[in-house]
Amino acid sequence: MRRAGEERGYYVDRYEPRYFVLVSLILILCVLDAYFTLKILELGGSEMNRFMFVLLYKQPALAMIIKYLVTASSIIFILVHKNFVVFGRLKVNGLIYAVFSVYLVLVMYEAAMLFKPIRALIL
Repeated sequence: MRRAGEERGYYVDRYEPRYFVLVSLILILCVLDAYFTLKILELGGSEMNRFMFVLLYKQPALAMIIKYLVTASSIIFILVHKNFVVFGRLKVNGLIYAVFSVYLVLVMYEAAMLFKPIRALIL
């Protein structure tokens, strides 16, 4: 529902329940990503992001808090602007689905990396 006088992007006061579910799932996947990252580092893996690399080795708890806050604030910013269009054609609400998809693939990849050594021991 648009407010009077808003032709392009517009803000809303209420969000559909699917956005609550998506944002909740993204934040859960963010926490899982952080946990899996710490476990992979314990097993000898390395962090590719230089900023996180430094933080993880100096203060892992702070690194995880910063990661969560950056993800949460970014997804809230995207949610607030979900009815806008950028670059002429890209709908911002599509970014919410893109972030969810990227996090889902990332967590699945990390889970596969973590559980691969366990499968090798069983077989």
